[in-house]
Amino acid sequence: MTLGPRFLPGIAALCLSVLPAMPEVEGALAPSRPARPQGVVASAASVRDEVSLVIGRAGWKPSVVETHKGAPLRFVLNAEDGEHCFAIDVFRVERRVVAGRETRVDVVPDQVGTFAFYDCLAPEGRRTAGRLVVTD
Repeated sequence: MTLGPRFLPGIAALCLSVLPAMPEVEGALAPSRPARPQGVVASAASVRDEVSLVIGRAGWKPSVVETHKGAPLRFVLNAEDGEHCFAIDVFRVERRVVAGRETRVDVVPDQVGTFAFYDCLAPEGRRTAGRLVVTD
């Protein structure tokens, strides 16, 4: 036996009646963002787990990303010029980043500490590294 379209409103009402009411929280969907220097530090909490990074000849912008252990973090990567690579060794991440094409990398940090991210296509002596700072 299949349920036709005439039963759907009743099913929806039943489902909604069983869900607990959610209290409204002032400002829950729009957290305030603390002032910070432009291009220096990006906090995953301030951008809702998504951080935009740009790589170019001058290195990574921003050069420091802060997040919490266990918090899902998405890097949205763009290159100013040519082809680059985004790598974080401790989390076994390595992705190509090409100018004109956005690259997304999802990471869930499982360790507390400060970890380097760098352009793995740059020559050894000229690699500019950024820092991922993971706190409890």
